[in-house]
Amino acid sequence: MRPLKGYGLFMYNLCEKTGLYFSKHLWLYWLLVFTWALPTTLIGLLITLVMLITGKKAERYGHSYRFAFGKHWGGVTLGLMFMQDEKSHQGTAMHEYGHVHQIILGPFALLLCNIPSAVRYWYRTFAKKIKHRPYDEIWFERSASDLGSLIVTGKRMYNK
Repeated sequence: MRPLKGYGLFMYNLCEKTGLYFSKHLWLYWLLVFTWALPTTLIGLLITLVMLITGKKAERYGHSYRFAFGKHWGGVTLGLMFMQDEKSHQGTAMHEYGHVHQIILGPFALLLCNIPSAVRYWYRTFAKKIKHRPYDEIWFERSASDLGSLIVTGKRMYNK
């Protein structure tokens, strides 16, 4: 995998340093979740409500909540919660948990991570004949994988 450079490296480092800091200072994390990251938190809370109404149960994952359902679709993070398919491995959960901790992006997370990540995921899913670069080669995906892994296991999944 190619090393990150320029803007990607800057954003990766910003998310990693602040994400690790906020994971150890939960009062600041919670303050940011309900202020700076309010747009994604509200969307996540709305989806959580729908999931609970439809009978899905959330489980605690760190200081976040995870819903597992369906098969072969990956995962998505919105605010305090994330969803993943039932067949996903622990790496997917850590990756989505890493997105939860990219909280420094606040209201810009939708434009900088969530939407590009979703578009990229579905493009890769439907354009199977094209040889794709590794999934975590782009900064926001590598940052999520490394950050989630660092918080959960204390080890980075990749080199910057």
